[in-house]
Amino acid sequence: SKIECQLSEENSVKYLRTENLVVHSHPTVDNALVIDALIVNDAAFNLPYPSLNVTFSDINDNIIAKRTFNPKEYVKGELAGENRLPGHRQVHISLAIKDPGANATNYSLTLQPAS
Repeated sequence: SKIECQLSEENSVKYLRTENLVVHSHPTVDNALVIDALIVNDAAFNLPYPSLNVTFSDINDNIIAKRTFNPKEYVKGELAGENRLPGHRQVHISLAIKDPGANATNYSLTLQPAS
């Protein structure tokens, strides 16, 4: 007999990681930044796209700006409408945000289960 196994959404992000995080000035919009990164699925199976937490902080780790992007906000182009990242695949994401200012010297991108 076959046993169905379901991975909980909370545990799914442990198989996902980000790579090649780059933040740069927006090419056409003043006072805006573009965040580019790869989301990599290390699992052999499809996983739900996560929410992305973007945090900017100053030199003393005080948070200056924080934003969460849900999958509908960043899954675009040929992937639009997809809700799962295929196993052993990666997807490039690009996010445009308001520039948090010159004091925002540190930034991070973390993943969490989409709500």
